[in-house]
Amino acid sequence: MPMLAADIRLYRLILLGLLVWLSSFAAVCVTSGGIAVQRSDRIEIAPGADIEIVGDVATVNIFTFDGRDLTVDSELRNAERINYFVSPQGGTPPTAVIISALINPDLRLRASVVMNIGVPADANVSVLTGIGNITFDGDWTGTIKGVSTNGEIIATGSAGGYHLETVNGVIEAPKVTAPIFAKTRNGSITVAADLPSQGHSQFETRNGDVNLTISPDDDLSLVGQLKVGRIEAPEFTTIDTKKKQLLGVQGKGTASIDIKIKNGTLRLTHPKP
Repeated sequence: MPMLAADIRLYRLILLGLLVWLSSFAAVCVTSGGIAVQRSDRIEIAPGADIEIVGDVATVNIFTFDGRDLTVDSELRNAERINYFVSPQGGTPPTAVIISALINPDLRLRASVVMNIGVPADANVSVLTGIGNITFDGDWTGTIKGVSTNGEIIATGSAGGYHLETVNGVIEAPKVTAPIFAKTRNGSITVAADLPSQGHSQFETRNGDVNLTISPDDDLSLVGQLKVGRIEAPEFTTIDTKKKQLLGVQGKGTASIDIKIKNGTLRLTHPKP
């Protein structure tokens, strides 16, 4: 009988040790995939510096402010899965900065990044994301480029030039003052522009509308083509409804706009007085 009691006590001790070991292992499993890290960087950059931002699953908000510093505030969710770095290049102060947040391809649905980046207005900024929205906020003298696979792209202010492109998402730019390229496969494009008298702008979507508001004082020549859809352009009378084509000239016609829509509506208007 004493031997049986000793065996029971030994069994309980082994069982208790096993439970403690399993519970500690489970805690490691949970926390190892859930670490959130805040990263902040501040770098003085040269005038007209090139800023390149790359992220797999990344929401990127970029804004302008006075001064010569580049500020980067990022939240890395499941940080241990993300290869993140901020790399100044090209001298002192740097003429270029690369900001990268790439994720192991097998883990891209288990990690993400939110970046809030402040730059001088004369910087040239390029953003490439796989999944995530891109926002440009402020008025720029430099150029801005935003390319996303799945995400909306919004540019709230003026810029020296625009390249806005997404596969699945909308594009909005309500204060365009320079030639613009805007393209989406599935989503609408909404732009209000006061364009210079020279340069070429292009809008293209496969499934979505193009809503374009242009100043009546701009010197433009326009070509709009649709495969399936309709044209709403009351201020422009040169419309071939059978071929679903819009041809129009405003002012001297020295700047050009091309619009291509596979399935959607082309709306072309002047701003309301």
